[in-house]
Amino acid sequence: MRRVRPEIVLVALLVAGAALRIWLTLQWRPAFLGLPDSAGFIQAADLGVFTIPLRPAGYPIALGALRLVHDGLGAIATLQHVLGLATAVLLFAAMVRLGFSRWVAVAPAGVVALHGAWTWLEHSVLAESLFLALVALALFCAAGRSPAWFAAAGAAVAAATAVRTTGIVLVPVLVAFCAWTASGSRLRAALAAAAPAVGVLAAYLVAAHATYGTWSFARNDAFQSYGRVATFADCRVFTPPRGAEPLCPPMDARERLGHDWWLYTAASPAVIAYGHPSTSLPRPEQLSAMNGFVRKAVLSQPKAYARTVGRDLVRLVDPAFPQSTNPAIANASAGYTPDDLVRGLKDPSGEQFSLDAQPGTATHHAGMGGLESYERATRLTGIPMALLLLLALAAPFAVARERRPAAALLAAAAYALLVFPILTSSYDWRYVVPALPLLAGAAAAGAAGLVARTRARR
Repeated sequence: MRRVRPEIVLVALLVAGAALRIWLTLQWRPAFLGLPDSAGFIQAADLGVFTIPLRPAGYPIALGALRLVHDGLGAIATLQHVLGLATAVLLFAAMVRLGFSRWVAVAPAGVVALHGAWTWLEHSVLAESLFLALVALALFCAAGRSPAWFAAAGAAVAAATAVRTTGIVLVPVLVAFCAWTASGSRLRAALAAAAPAVGVLAAYLVAAHATYGTWSFARNDAFQSYGRVATFADCRVFTPPRGAEPLCPPMDARERLGHDWWLYTAASPAVIAYGHPSTSLPRPEQLSAMNGFVRKAVLSQPKAYARTVGRDLVRLVDPAFPQSTNPAIANASAGYTPDDLVRGLKDPSGEQFSLDAQPGTATHHAGMGGLESYERATRLTGIPMALLLLLALAAPFAVARERRPAAALLAAAAYALLVFPILTSSYDWRYVVPALPLLAGAAAAGAAGLVARTRARR
């Protein structure tokens, strides 16, 4: 009996993934448009890439380029589905190039091809698909282990940061890997990766500063961090920076709702003082005062900050875990759970905003019961998520010595993408999903390493 080859399994996964995407496209056209970000991205592609104050400009730049060829929302979703399947292949190639077996390389490709929530994000006018494709490209280039490939990796991860600010945390991870695996000078390898990354990011920040006067990837990034600390900040413990006094939360910390309430609600002190973060244009000094308030709160209340972060870290495994110790408010406004994300993507009021931004778009909404059941069945939460986290953490110690740098790269990148949003903003299932393929790759490497070690001992 002939053994099944991993390449055959990869092809089968891609075929199944293509069928899943066709099914989704037939059921819901032209795309999921319910999240408010979609309308903002559509408008920014026409009105100017820096016109969405709460989001970076990389994705609107890509949308603008696509719309020069085909001005339709369905084309965006279709292209992102094709890009998703290409990303699966690219991750498979990157894993093999990093030195892992082809069977291990199937794991991240399979997550991209068949994970329900990921295909739903592909079917949206959102930045996740482009972001993961650029991260996969960066991993593939970093595995080349030459200055030219390291430079390409640095440029790719910088481009990913311009698409989603979270990518900034991958820059030091990638530079460290390049220095670790260099065949020649480690300093030269690190500079080869860092120079183009810094150059691309610096050019972006210069353009952003020239447009709205602040050195930030999105004009109103400070609102995200304010939402993180406003759930616990106590101005009786620290003195707010000058101009930031109106940001002090007026109620007891045990009565406060989650991150999104402080970010978007009309009663939020930040919204009262500076306006809604999606539409307002605070002055640079006001944003600076908000950033100063965030730093003061974290440094003055490290235990409260650690407790808040810790509860959100638990939600990586159990999204229903209460963000607040007050059972009366539990997870109110505490970031998207998997169910919240599904509802948000299909939200009719949010979809109407996107349709208003793209007049003349026809929609088709059929029964989604089967697709929603599939999405729930493929969620990686609970025990499966806990196993992935543990195996990924063990990977750098379990694999053979020559593959330890690659295992460390995958595990560090996955953990960075999972933890960084929690440190700076909040838990959100939408932030978790793009990290799952990297986490699966690291976990598969860890599992294979543990199996090999067990066999060797026997």
